[in-house]
Amino acid sequence: MSMEYKNNPQWWISASGPLLTVALIIGMQLLQETPFRIPNPAPILIVAVVYAGFMGGRWGIGLSLLVSLGYIAVYLSGAGRLFNYTVEAERRLLVLCITLPLIAWIVGSLRKQLGRKVDALARMNEQLQATLLLTSNARDLICAIDADGYLVEVNDAWQRLLGYERDELLERPFLEFLFKEDWEESQRAAQSIMQGVELHGFENRYVHKNGGLVDISWSVHWSAADQLLIGVGRNITDLKSIQRRLHESEQRYRSLFDFHPDAVYSYDLDGKFLSGNAAVERITGHRVESAEGQSFLPVVVGADRERVTTLVKLAMQGCPQNYDMAGYRPDGSRFYVNVTNLPIVVDGEIVGVFGIAKDIAARMQAEAELKSAQKRLAQSEKLASVGQLASGMAHEINNPLGYVNSNLTVLSRHSNKLLQLLDAYRGIEVQLDPNLTSSKRLQAVKAGIDVNYVRADLVEVVADAREGIGRVSKIVQSLKDFSRLERQSRYVPADLHQALDSTLSMAMNEIRYRADVVKMYGVLPMVECVIGEISQVFMNLLVNAAQAMEIHGTITIRTQQCGDTVQITISDTGSGIAVEDIGRIFDPFFTTKPVGQGTGLGLAISYGIIQKHGGSIDLVSELGKGSSFTVTLPVLASLRGQDEAVTGTVASTATKLATAS
Repeated sequence: MSMEYKNNPQWWISASGPLLTVALIIGMQLLQETPFRIPNPAPILIVAVVYAGFMGGRWGIGLSLLVSLGYIAVYLSGAGRLFNYTVEAERRLLVLCITLPLIAWIVGSLRKQLGRKVDALARMNEQLQATLLLTSNARDLICAIDADGYLVEVNDAWQRLLGYERDELLERPFLEFLFKEDWEESQRAAQSIMQGVELHGFENRYVHKNGGLVDISWSVHWSAADQLLIGVGRNITDLKSIQRRLHESEQRYRSLFDFHPDAVYSYDLDGKFLSGNAAVERITGHRVESAEGQSFLPVVVGADRERVTTLVKLAMQGCPQNYDMAGYRPDGSRFYVNVTNLPIVVDGEIVGVFGIAKDIAARMQAEAELKSAQKRLAQSEKLASVGQLASGMAHEINNPLGYVNSNLTVLSRHSNKLLQLLDAYRGIEVQLDPNLTSSKRLQAVKAGIDVNYVRADLVEVVADAREGIGRVSKIVQSLKDFSRLERQSRYVPADLHQALDSTLSMAMNEIRYRADVVKMYGVLPMVECVIGEISQVFMNLLVNAAQAMEIHGTITIRTQQCGDTVQITISDTGSGIAVEDIGRIFDPFFTTKPVGQGTGLGLAISYGIIQKHGGSIDLVSELGKGSSFTVTLPVLASLRGQDEAVTGTVASTATKLATAS
């Protein structure tokens, strides 16, 4: 019940104190059988003021004030003798009568304020009880921790989540229930909160009574008035478990993604790169970080760009696509990939494209080599009969050639004798008598024959015939050498100058009408090689040099020894090679010749042959001024080349014939 005086209608409660005091004094006088006197006002006033102040009743204060006023009136009227008071006592009584009402008012005011505080505490207690009732049923942990880190209040959720009774938790440091590895971080967090920083979502781990760990997410604030940390914690153990499993799953996916041998990537509907694994950089040469947000189209080789754009748009429309394409690396070289593009669908809507690109450079190289091998194999069948034909032709031509050459030798010898005889006759002719019949007949015969012309022409005719027979013999010898070279498959010491001369004889028909040949031979040792394959390289370089001549030019052949190697340089004054084509000149099927005039295999095969021999082939060219190929070979054969010589001979010969033709 409220104790404020304004709410107390029972005035007699406040007035009962002084009245009972007066009655008690009169009663004591009657019991003592003393003469009746008016009671001393001092105790009456004291009791009235104290009781009235304690009860807070205005009626008690009013009564005490009325009594005081009465006594003051008695004092002023001089009736103090009725109380047997001395003058000094009357003065003290006067002061008491004046001050006691004031004291009663002060005590009443204090009681009023005290009553209000008591009412407020009562209401707070009611609210606290209601709050405790709510928090006891809450699923989250609720606690109050003092500045020293001790738990001063917890709700029932602590028992449900951690298994501890309330008495086991209160007045104990919260660190005792915390997982030790989280002590330091939790203490730092508590200090920050006590400095005025509110903390939300702070996570730590508590130890369940059975020893297990419980993950808690806290929202904590510092109550400066109460000097308490007020915290609300939510059990996130299941959530953390899900997060850990999700993280492990993501790590497994990331490992599969990053270590996949193929390039795995994604881009949005605008064709801008979103993400990629490490294989993207390994295959394409482009860094994933720098490619993010960039369009993929500039990477695609121009010839493939329109086709790839169409196929990507189809993938964005929900149609998976698989295709081969070529792209540029940052250094300008090309990469070749087989691409599979799939649409990325989120909530039934296509938001991008997911792709896998497989490096097919090795496959394309294998396909190119297979095509090259197929072409060489097709030519090898011709080679078998051509080789036999060359050998047979050389043999068949050589037999009648021997007769002709022998007869020309005899003819030359006999004609010389006849010319000697003719000269002798001419010396005798001047001594004959012109009038003789025989002299006249001789003059008639001479008149029909230009003896001087016939004599000079006979010598030239025989010389030309012998020169022609020599050339035919040289061709026959080249055919023999050719047939022998094709049968050779092992590294043997060989004379490269002889090989160059023999190759020139074979290619002269191609060269004769296009260029003059200048030989600048140095001194070369015998070089261990498969001479048939090296001759094939010479054939390819010489024929290419001749075909590069737009007008009659010059082919220069230089040879020299450089330590343990020899160098053969074949230069021409032809049209030269463009700078952008020099890097691809040795690629299979690449040619600068018009369509139908080159297979694009000659230099590729030559490069392979020289590499197999442990050497190198280099090109220096200037457009419009000519080209210069330098072949460098070791004097001693490479052991690696010996194992490959047999397999390369037949196919390389076929390519030689195809190039020479």
